[in-house]
Amino acid sequence: MVGIDQVGGATPSGGSFEVVVDRLTRGKESPARRLDSIETAFAKGLGRCKVVIDGGETLTFYRGRRCPNCGLDAPDPDPRLFRYNSPLGACPTCEGFGRVIDLDLARIVPDTSRSISEGAIVPWTTPAYLNNAEELLAVAPGLGIPVDVPFERLTTGQVGRIVEGAPSVGFQGLRGFFRRLEAKQYKMQVRVFLSRWRATARAQHAEGLGSAPRRDRSASERGTSPRSLR
Repeated sequence: MVGIDQVGGATPSGGSFEVVVDRLTRGKESPARRLDSIETAFAKGLGRCKVVIDGGETLTFYRGRRCPNCGLDAPDPDPRLFRYNSPLGACPTCEGFGRVIDLDLARIVPDTSRSISEGAIVPWTTPAYLNNAEELLAVAPGLGIPVDVPFERLTTGQVGRIVEGAPSVGFQGLRGFFRRLEAKQYKMQVRVFLSRWRATARAQHAEGLGSAPRRDRSASERGTSPRSLR
């Protein structure tokens, strides 16, 4: 702790200062002074107030429902936040159903005994999208993906690069390919084409309930409140 005249124009490595608002002795100052100091600390500290007690113990308080670990502001309590069939409580990914529509590799590669060069990836064998197969054949050597062995012999990492793509070489992968097509779902033929290669799967993060992810409780919800300083 240093005086303000000793700081000068230097900025600490953390990029912020902790300013002492007041020095209080418990039982000696009036409640009005303590409340005024706390309110000032919250106002100037962007909703954060830190109390340093003699002996080194530190208590940090947050205004509102803010997680002290990640700084996430939780919404006001509402019963609808705990209902998977409510727009407020439903998981933003699965929308409360507990399942999502995703790529079905079993449909995309129905015959795993075929190699990539033999047209194992069926959506890319159609004339309209054959250029995607040609692009994969061109970048496969640099990505360590063999194109002349059965698809079933590819490693998990190699299949992952085919599905997720490789931005470093400009390869969009299967997911990027279908994401680009989703922008044209207003066309009937595109919707039919997409439905051939996708299926519903359980949402991994929804725990089967379709509820929104639970937020960490804030300091005030743990029972720590500035009122305890009175």
